Amino acid sequence: MAEFHFFTTWDIEAPIDAVWGVLGDAARYPTWWKYVQDVSEIEPNNADGIGGLYLYKWKTALPYSLAFEMRVTGNTPPHLLEAHADGELAGVGRWELKDMGSFTRVTYDWKISSKITWMNLFAPVARPAFTWNHGVVMDEGGRALTALLGVKLLSATNITLN
Repeated sequence: MAEFHFFTTWDIEAPIDAVWGVLGDAARYPTWWKYVQDVSEIEPNNADGIGGLYLYKWKTALPYSLAFEMRVTGNTPPHLLEAHADGELAGVGRWELKDMGSFTRVTYDWKISSKITWMNLFAPVARPAFTWNHGVVMDEGGRALTALLGVKLLSATNITLN
């Protein structure tokens, strides 16, 4: 399996609670993030916001789409939301929000493996394209989130760690 480790940071000129209110509600992602086609709840979270299972369908800047389930494994509002993925991608995604005073720093740490045969076959030569694609999707997310909140995106970075 092809493994990827992406790390995204957005500095958003908004209070942490406002940012959390949007990022913590995955069912709304398709209404503001153009690359998210659908998020369907399969199992609800418990009272602590843990255990819920959601099916995500994403399109990408390249001509392919992805579908995978995410089970919520960590939820500490307004600072942390973690979920484990399984499906066409498998791994862990972790949103962390930090109040920086005049802005909120959002990081997304995405450690995944592809379970898609063609992607695994082409990964040795197509890794730069997959990395670029992930960056496009995440950059759009940062811009769309700040547009929804009516605030500025102060900075956005995407780093590939493997």
